Order: sequence, then C-alpha cells, then structure tokens
Amino acid sequence: MVSSASSPLPPPDKKLGKAINNDRVHAFRQTYRYFRTGEAKGAKGEVDQFRIETGLENFPLNREALESETFATVESANAEVYNAVTNYRLSYARFRQGGSQGAKGEVSAVTRIMTMEHARSMPVAQRAKLLKREQREAHPDTKFHLHFGGGRLGLGLLSPAIAKAHDTGIPFALVDAPFGDYDDLVKRGHKTVSFFVNGEPTIQNVLLITKEEQLPENLLDPKTALFLCTTDTKLVNKVLAIATTVSTSLGPVMPKVVCPYFEKPTDKFIYCCENDHGMVEKLGETLEGKATVVTCMVDRICTGRTVEEDKVYTTSEPHLGEIVILNPPLGAPLPAFKGPNVMAPDSQATADYFCRRKIGLVNGMHTTLAFMSLLQECKGDTAEDVDLLAPEKASEEQQQMIRDFMVVRLLLVLYEHDTSVIKHAHNVKTDEEVARVLLDYGESTLKRYNTIQDKTSRVLGGGVANRWSTRLCNVKQFLDAHPQLGGISKRLLRMANVDEKHVRASVDKLVKDSEKFVGQKPTWEANK
Repeated sequence: MVSSASSPLPPPDKKLGKAINNDRVHAFRQTYRYFRTGEAKGAKGEVDQFRIETGLENFPLNREALESETFATVESANAEVYNAVTNYRLSYARFRQGGSQGAKGEVSAVTRIMTMEHARSMPVAQRAKLLKREQREAHPDTKFHLHFGGGRLGLGLLSPAIAKAHDTGIPFALVDAPFGDYDDLVKRGHKTVSFFVNGEPTIQNVLLITKEEQLPENLLDPKTALFLCTTDTKLVNKVLAIATTVSTSLGPVMPKVVCPYFEKPTDKFIYCCENDHGMVEKLGETLEGKATVVTCMVDRICTGRTVEEDKVYTTSEPHLGEIVILNPPLGAPLPAFKGPNVMAPDSQATADYFCRRKIGLVNGMHTTLAFMSLLQECKGDTAEDVDLLAPEKASEEQQQMIRDFMVVRLLLVLYEHDTSVIKHAHNVKTDEEVARVLLDYGESTLKRYNTIQDKTSRVLGGGVANRWSTRLCNVKQFLDAHPQLGGISKRLLRMANVDEKHVRASVDKLVKDSEKFVGQKPTWEANK
C-alpha cells in the first residue's frame, strides 16, 4: 500500500547511521515523497535550501543538425521534466546510500519547470491516476481526413496507415507542393497516381488534383482519395473546410505551412507526426482557440522517394514502424490512421511510456552502437564519421556488450514507469509478461540496426558530448544508484540470460572508454 505524503517517514538505513540522519536529508526525503505522490507540496520552489547531485554535465544539444539524425526526435517540455525527475530520483537513491559525490545542480532547477501535472507523472502517481481513471469517451472515426506532407515519412510510414483507414470507408486528401519530382508528375498530365512502399502498393488510383474544377462533387464519398499537388491555398481551403481531422509530416517548415490555414477559429484537430515535439507544442500555443493540436510519436526510417510516370515509390526499413497518438482529447475524432502499428493510448501515463520506451531503446541503442563504432574505428580522441557497427557483424564480445546495454535500458524504462502502466499499455497481467513484452521490444529494436546502413555523424548529429551525457552516461548513472537489483528487474535479467556483474562491467567500460570523445570537436563539424 502506498503511504500518503504526510505520513511519517520510515527511519533511514541503520547501516548508514548518522550520515544521512539529519535535517537536510530528511527534507530531501520528504520533498521526494511529495514528488512521487504528485501532491502540491514540493512541486513549486520549497526546496531551494539544499542541492542535489545529478551527475550529468550540461552539454548543449545541437538542434541545427537534428534533422540529419537517423532517429531524430526532439523531446517535448514534458519529456525534459521526465529527465529532470529521473535525475532527482537517482540523486535521492544515492543520498540513501550515503553517496558523497559533488553536487551538480539544485532541486530548485527541477521545481522551476515542474507543474502539478508533471509531478503526477512520477511512477507512484502514474499508478494512482491509472487506478482512478474515468471511463473515457470513445473516439469516433474522422469524416474526412487531410494530410499535409508527401515526403518520405508521410509516404513510408503514414500512407500504409491511411490506406487501411481508406479501406474502411474514410475519404482523405494528401497535400504537397508541385516541386522536385512532383513537378514532373503534374506536367505529364496524369489523372491518377498510385503510391508504393518497398514495392508494395499502399494508396492506389488517387485522383491527382491541381485545379479546383477537378474536384469530385461529393468529397465525402467513402471512395474519395485525392492528391492535391498544388500551392493554391484557395483549392486547399475548399477541401480543408470539410475535413474533421488534419495531420502533418513536414519537418521544420510545418508551422510556416500550417498556420496560414488556421487564422480563424475552427473545430479541427491537427495530428502532428513530427520528430520535433517541442515544435508541435509551440504550434499548439500559437493556434490555441483556432485548432486543437495533438502530438504523434512516429518511428520509421524512410530512406528514399522516387516518381516514375504515375507511380510514387518510397523505400524504408522493413520494420513497420510506430504511430502513437499521444493522449488525444476526450471524444476527439481520430485521424485516418489504422493498422497494427497505430496506437492511441487512453492516458497520459501510457502515452509517456510509449514515448520514453522509444527514446530509451531505439535512440539509446543507436547511440550505444555509435560510440562502440568510434572506439573500434578511431585511433585518437577525435570522433570521426565512420560506418555504424551492425549487431550481426559485431564480435562475440561486442554482441554481449550490445545486449547488456539493451537490457539496462529496459530496466531504466521499468524505473521510470509503474508496472501497472506498462501492464495496461500492453493488456498483460503479470510481471513475467511485462518482462517478456519489454524484452521482445528490445530484441526487435536490435534487429532493426542490421537493416540500416548508417554513419556516426548522423547518429550523433545532436552533439557528441550531449549524446554521451544524455543517452550513454545516464545508463551508468542508473546502475550506480542501484547497487542491488531485485524483483521484476532480476526476472528480466534472467529472461535475457545476462549476468548482472557483467552488465555493470560492460556499462562502466563503454562509458569510461568513450568519454575521450566528449572534449573534442568531431571531424564532421571541424570540416564544415
């Protein structure tokens, strides 16, 4: 049973004696409890009088290079709070162990950005909120869907999902400008266009529309499928007027393209399938009162797009990818996305879990492979642009290190999210099932890297120092704060057939050996 934040604190560990039995540590423990339970105390500036140790240096993120990153994801403000709270919890764990490492930050740095809603994202608060969850109103299908963006991601990940929705009778329109190879498509005068991903058909016989008079009379006909290849805002607005949902996959130009269409208040929902979640949050603020903006997590590597006559071919990794609609408003119509890889979590805690799992495993293991590649290929202390190590081509020793890191990252996911949230997300009931579903995700993630040819400059585009600090060193931080693992963590280690001592040694070695790259400018930046 979870104790309330106001109940007496249990005595500190007797083994540590007076070292942590003082007012300063008592205040830290009490504030930590308030954070865990999501109550108001401690959530706003009551703890400026003492410092906590984060253990992570403040290495800036290179946002300009993010679009070139293979699994580029710019996390939202909520994700930044998750990172801060995780560091806070790890610091608390080290306090309880009598840790004496130097302080690297203040609790006030956490509390300044934390709201009550953020406090409620703590694991214990997640569980309490899940248990009290009200019955959510069902989400109806959209009556007409309009999507901005016919690039690689829009076609490689989203077009199969749109095709499946269209098969159920949902009309849609795809919008993109007649630039590049799309210009040739328009000039040839084709009446229809068909889309393919990895040679397989997705959306077929879509009407190619460049002028308003080409629009069909009944846009709401379930068979309606349009490709508006135009920059004519009047034409787009005519179709947008009947759409109940909108989606985007435009990259950095998204706000510039979308905002002019929403100068007046509407009742529309915009589902942004963008890697930059911070940009989406800002769009939501800009369009407040004019449209409801919803963030979607998207995950698939799409490598190319070509146009041949009336056919558009997109190439992507074999993995189907994921589309996670992050906590849409109650009763909101969902976009025209359907399929086994489309999810619409029914709580913020579940949505956060899916996001953090993706960042921790997909992006995190990509970073692990990048630093292993640097150590293997670079003779000095400067990071060079080398081919990424593929797990299937790694030595036996390297494969064990890769697996060790994968397992620890799963343990970190368990640490950040109450098991009841994970069980709810996957509709499972036991801890063993939780361990299995996480391990399956980790193993499928590793297989993806065997199908992707990549370079360290792309994986570490956000900055070598930043990625080392936030996606490699954080794993060591977690293990250092937990000298003993138990419960479901032990179960997962056994299932993965890895030894805890070996796991700790692997993490220590890679973090220590790769730190030499942190202080040097990588060759791909020096050569610019």
